Parts: sequence; structure tokens; C-alpha cells
Amino acid sequence: MNSGTAINVRNLTKTYKLFSTPEDRVKETFHPFRRKYHRPFNALENVSFHVDRGETVGIIGPNGSGKSTLLQIICGILQPTSGVVEVAGRISALLELGTGFNPDFTGRQNVYLNASILGLKQKEIDERFADIAGFADIGDFIDQPVRTYSSGMYVRLAFAVAIAVEPDILIVDEALAVGDIYFQHKCMHRMRQLMSGGVTVLFVTHDMTAIRALCRRAVLLDEGRIVCSGPSEEVADAYYHRMIRSPESPADNSTAADSVPITGAGTQLAPSYRKDDAFVVRTAGLRSGTGAVKIRNVELLDASGSASTQCPFGGEIVLRVHLECDEDVEGPNVGFLVRDKNGIEIVGTNLFVEKVYPTSRRKGETFVVDFGFRNILQPGAYSVSVAAGMSDPEGRYNAVTYDWIDNALIFVAEPPSNRHIHSKVAIPVTITVRE
Repeated sequence: MNSGTAINVRNLTKTYKLFSTPEDRVKETFHPFRRKYHRPFNALENVSFHVDRGETVGIIGPNGSGKSTLLQIICGILQPTSGVVEVAGRISALLELGTGFNPDFTGRQNVYLNASILGLKQKEIDERFADIAGFADIGDFIDQPVRTYSSGMYVRLAFAVAIAVEPDILIVDEALAVGDIYFQHKCMHRMRQLMSGGVTVLFVTHDMTAIRALCRRAVLLDEGRIVCSGPSEEVADAYYHRMIRSPESPADNSTAADSVPITGAGTQLAPSYRKDDAFVVRTAGLRSGTGAVKIRNVELLDASGSASTQCPFGGEIVLRVHLECDEDVEGPNVGFLVRDKNGIEIVGTNLFVEKVYPTSRRKGETFVVDFGFRNILQPGAYSVSVAAGMSDPEGRYNAVTYDWIDNALIFVAEPPSNRHIHSKVAIPVTITVRE
């Protein structure tokens, strides 16, 4: 394996013995002439591919195609019947929910157990425990037996440990489909940070939007064999076509939570400043910037002015940003971005883009910015990032970022009652049919 390769899989086969009855297993074990009572089943057959260092590769395929078996062999949990797997670097894996957790241990004890298995020393775990507990965000349950955890709490803790060991290779098998939407967005944001930092990622999912967004290449498995591999767009299309041709195959489970339309809303400065201490605590680890201006709260309001995280299709929405100045600043620019659950930036705007120029602010002053728009989004979950900074007059870039918060707010766009949305947004369209 060359130095630029993180994972090299060559001619991998995994064969299981299937017995019709338990008695047949006993008969084969003790038969004097080694008579066979089983039939062989190849979960994987002659699978070969490689993953370069720093690359993100998706593994896709219908249920039962061998994806999980492949990952377990790469992680060393299973041994292949034949073939070779070469891995260069420390692996951290998030496979089946709660794998490696002792149900009678507390969350804290399982953190130390799993992190030590993954190669961290006691001192390193001590230094990182606060970050692990903070990312998992399960509160006092960290000192309760994990058998009392919900599935969402399991995956929160498991993912927090997996990323805390600073792996060279991260392997994720559908686990991020579990848990609340805020945590899913939080995980995707963290995965993108790992990817940009050069971590190699092997990603298994049924969500083709995630494959297209996160992966440069993908591998399509079916019945234990590689059907095709190559650019993620082409492999995702091949997956869809294969599912369409096979009426017995399960439908794609991808959720339509992928885009967000914020049309350049009329913006205004609103007087009702309100700091939210819980918001400040929750977003402490999501911020960057000088702190000259600090975002103290972000709200999503419905047409009646009530806070809401559920946005009916076609309804009027106001994104309200509450800010406080820690220094004197000249005409601060404020803006937002809406991302889908895979972290892709869909739409956004800022005051300067919309030709709104606030006056200069003095230290200690507070102000509020409202961005109003109509929900024309495809149904699904979206995250909002907000920022304040000193920008060029056209609002194209920040010369200085005062405060930037990713995943400041999560909301759900509800489906319309009388139509289907095929694309990411449902833009107003005028149609004329001429004979």
C-alpha cells in the first residue's frame, strides 16, 4: 500500500455457513466423514477498492448488500474468509448503536473504557472529558448506567467519543440517522470540520443527498459485490436506477431536508432586545470572532410573532437576531445562512446585500435585526448560522468577523397540503400554455 492510501481492500470475501436447523450444525461438527449440512452464503464476494488519505468515500446499497459487514472487517471486528484489508492510521468507528458500551457502566465509565480501547491514555481522556461531555450534552445522565439511555443519548455519547480521539480514519454506519435534528446538524458540522482537517471518512448511508454533498467518490454494493464505483453523483444515480428497477427493494430513506430559500427579505431594525442566557451557554462552543459585537439570542417567529421551530409551507417567518456591542463599532453588518442537514449552504443574505446600513454603535449598546421571508422550502430540517462583522459595502465578505455562530437555530419546514415539491424550493412560477 502506498503512502497516500488510508484504506486498501483487495479481493475481500466473507462467507457464512447457513444451517437449516440447529441440529444440522451439530451433525456437521461431529460427522466422522465431514459431511456438509450447510449451504454457503457470501456476504461479500471479491470486493476491491481503496480510499486515499483525507478522502471521504460513501458506501451505499440496499439493505443486505454487505455494507455493515464490510465496515466491520475494515475495523477488525470480523475476519474475512479471504482477501486482504490494509489500514494506515488510527480508526474511530460509529457502527451499530451502542457497540462497545457496557450497559451496566455509567456514561462516564464508558467514555473512559471506549477512549482507552481507541488508544487514548488516562491523562488524555481526563483532558478531553469535558469536551466529550459537552458535545454529547446529556447532562446528569453522564453518571447514569447507559442501559437507561434512549437511542438518541447512546449515539450522542458514542459520536462524542469517536471524534474526541482525533482519528486518522472515521467510519460512520447510519448512526447519525438517530437522535434529534439539532444533534444531526451538529454532527454533520463536526464531520465537515474533520474532513477539512484531513481526516479520512468512510460513510455508509441510504441518504443520497448526503452522499452527493459529502463524498467525492462512492462505492455501490449489491448482494455482496461491487456494482459500480466512481464519482458520487454517478454512483448515486446508479443506486436510484437500481432501486427503481427492483420493485422488492426498499425505497430510498433519504429525507428531503436539503435546502432553504430565504428570499431577500425586507429587513428592519427591531427594538425588542432580549438576551437568552441558555442560548449563550448552548452556543459557546460554536462561536468564532473577535467578540466586538456578540450575538446574544436568535429566534424564529411566526406570523403572530410567537417563537416557533415548525414553519408551515407558505407561512411568513421572521428570523430575529439580538446583538450587544462590547466595543465601539462602525456600521456592523449582520447576516445569516441556512444550511441543510448535510451542512450545505443553501441561501443567505446580510444587511449590506439588502442595502440596509446600520448606524455606528457604541460599547454597551444593543440592537435587533429582523430578516423576514416566506417559507417555500422542501419539507425537512434546516440549521441557521448567523454572523456579525465589518464588511465591504456590497456585503460580499467580512474584513473582520465580530461573531459567527454555526447551528444557532434549527427549524423544520412543514410540507404543503396540496402539492408535492420536487426540488429544494418551490419558487413562484407563472405558466402559460399556448396551442
